[in-house]
Amino acid sequence: MPEYHVYGPPGVGKTTRAVHDIEAAADKHSPDDIMVCSFTRAAAAELGSRGLPIPTKNVGTLHSICYRAMDRPTLAETKAAEFNAEHPQYNISGSGSAAIDDGMDAPTGSTRGDQYMAAYQLYRAKMTPREMWRESVTGFANAWEGFKHETGYVDFTDLIEDALTNFPVAPGMPKIMFVDEAQDLNALQFKVIRQWAEAMEFVVMYGDDDQSIYTFTGADPQNLIAHDLPDENKIVLSQSYRLPEKIHTMATTWIDRCTERHPKPYKPRKAVGEVRTMNKSSWRDPRGVIDLINESLSEGQTVMVLASCGFMLPHVIKELKSAGIPFHNPYRTTRGDWNPISQSGGSMGNRLRAFLNTDHMFPEWTAKQLHLWFGLLQSKGLLRRGAKSEIHEMALDHPGRKLTFQDWVGYFENGDPFGFNPVSIDWLLDHAKESSKRGLAFPAEVTKRQGADNLFKPSVTVGTIHSVKGGEADVVILFPDVSRDGMLEWRRGGTSRDSVLRTFYVGMTRARHTLVLPRPASSLSVPIRQAV
Repeated sequence: MPEYHVYGPPGVGKTTRAVHDIEAAADKHSPDDIMVCSFTRAAAAELGSRGLPIPTKNVGTLHSICYRAMDRPTLAETKAAEFNAEHPQYNISGSGSAAIDDGMDAPTGSTRGDQYMAAYQLYRAKMTPREMWRESVTGFANAWEGFKHETGYVDFTDLIEDALTNFPVAPGMPKIMFVDEAQDLNALQFKVIRQWAEAMEFVVMYGDDDQSIYTFTGADPQNLIAHDLPDENKIVLSQSYRLPEKIHTMATTWIDRCTERHPKPYKPRKAVGEVRTMNKSSWRDPRGVIDLINESLSEGQTVMVLASCGFMLPHVIKELKSAGIPFHNPYRTTRGDWNPISQSGGSMGNRLRAFLNTDHMFPEWTAKQLHLWFGLLQSKGLLRRGAKSEIHEMALDHPGRKLTFQDWVGYFENGDPFGFNPVSIDWLLDHAKESSKRGLAFPAEVTKRQGADNLFKPSVTVGTIHSVKGGEADVVILFPDVSRDGMLEWRRGGTSRDSVLRTFYVGMTRARHTLVLPRPASSLSVPIRQAV
């Protein structure tokens, strides 16, 4: 079985190349004979959105493919409350998987049970012999495995282990497999992939060991580097369409310090770019960062503010809110603190937008719009009895019904609440419930400064380096700080330092035009500024 590796340095169009290869294979083979899998749901969704000429059931994460093959069993992680009732000494929060957003440290969760769970899953991901596990983790494992046996539930790692045992060939018996983000697969996942590949005509793996930053989940870049392949089976995509010359030079010099990597010479795009330090700001005092963001936005640029760990971001978020600058993280939409203006139906941003979506001289709203912003209002002294209930029922039955001034004004005790003045945000804030005022504050400030149209079009992304892997921005502001555990890795040197080098390499290579390096907030930082 021939195996091919396609190495994709930052910004070279790896996904585009993968789509091209998949389409070429579909021209020569039956679409049913092709399987496409990826490490993350986001990457699998991106491939799926490209209109691949193969069945959708043949595209997904390795976990999702195994899950469907096992006829969608109940996942034990979703039954944390049941486990906790039986084993309170190992209480788990059920949120450990979200800790991947927290940065370069291994996810520890919020309870001791979460820490045991993370260690347990890591041992299995690395296929570490059980006799080498810590005794405390073995105790947790016995309880967790007993719970699964009694209930018939399976956990995420069981999906892969079961495939290794019960699926000697891939579900559906495909003849060709394309594997995206191969650098992030762990030893167990690689073993399944290569077991399935034995029965196939060929397999193509796309990845970049230099961007392997999920070592705390068991990923090992050696799985992509050390496999004995002939040179003709290795392809390096050699032209970056993102990195300008100065950022490219700094990034390649930085990653060359890795002790274990596959050399991948690639060229920058034809632009000089800029790398600069910022001595007046750090993650603890980000006021200068806000000034730079405003300057960049005024020039029509997009901005990313990145840190190695999530605890370094609240100060920036606070300043962004004070300045009325909209921001988001489209790669981690479940993080409410990184996405304060949601586009979901009942969000404060949508409610405010519904309120403002009217002719200010003769206000009219649909029943749905009226229901959205009426829910923000205090009732006492403002609305007649039963007004909110009536509007709620109307919105359910006739959401698109247009209510004229004469229709909706009757819901207020004293007629026109605006007194023939224009509809205004200040009026809404004055008459909103106290609980609504808190949520309205930020979207209201954004709207006052930039207009309602900018509510859902943020040009600023905030997050950890891990959270934006695959993304890019014109300007990237990258804090050089690390956690205590990250500093220990750096000081150990060797392969331990490699994981830190890779993380910051991913951070700096998100920048399309300008890379900005603020000063360290403490001695817990890496010397990335010295490379400028």
